Amino acid sequence: MNAPLPISEASARIPVPVGPFEKLSREAINQLPIQAYRGPLHVVRTPDQMKRALKELCRDTVLGFDTETRPAFKKGVSYPPALLQLGGQKSVFIFLLRDIGFPEELAALMASPDTIKTGVAVSGDIRALKALADFSPAGFVDLGTVAKRNGIPHHGLRGLAALLLGFRISKSERFTNWEKPKIPARPLTYAATDAWIGRELYRTMRELGCRGMSPNNGELPYRPRKERAQPDGGERRRVDFQSAHQETD
Repeated sequence: MNAPLPISEASARIPVPVGPFEKLSREAINQLPIQAYRGPLHVVRTPDQMKRALKELCRDTVLGFDTETRPAFKKGVSYPPALLQLGGQKSVFIFLLRDIGFPEELAALMASPDTIKTGVAVSGDIRALKALADFSPAGFVDLGTVAKRNGIPHHGLRGLAALLLGFRISKSERFTNWEKPKIPARPLTYAATDAWIGRELYRTMRELGCRGMSPNNGELPYRPRKERAQPDGGERRRVDFQSAHQETD
């Protein structure tokens, strides 16, 4: 395994590619060096730890964002999010929601328009968090949607990391039971990597000058339907947008 990239240096050390972009095959991605987050990682289990974490995170203007949920292998079975990961410039924090719940202070950060939270397929994560506590999401940037709007052929975290950062990330721990009382180090690194990569991709896509990176309420990504004329022959209007939140490569 190649030496890991330090936090906040991934996109700085790899030349940013210039479009147009060609989609990488699965084989091409698998030939890239694998990387994982190896910076400071803090697991938040208590209210006091949460307050200290939020104090540090609120100093950052951009945070990588992700959640992890216990996988369900039966139809109709689902679980609430077990982890919330936030990656800043200096550290990644993993909040164990099983232990601390989703308290008001943490929900307030999700509602803050002053702190950008960025990742892939964020709409699904937000809906799951809103089921724990009601809040008005703000400050979110969905990188998959940004990629679609800018002609980037990969829309998922793994594909975007391969194309724009030049390395691949492992998804081997995605079926971890995140509700276990003690989560091993490898799954925690996997969870931290997703948040770290979200922030690094945001920085790289900003450097590329991608359009559509203004933060919003997290209800993206969307797929617009075609316009159609009203039955009365009036002016054409755009009908409701249709959500398409599933992550792809």
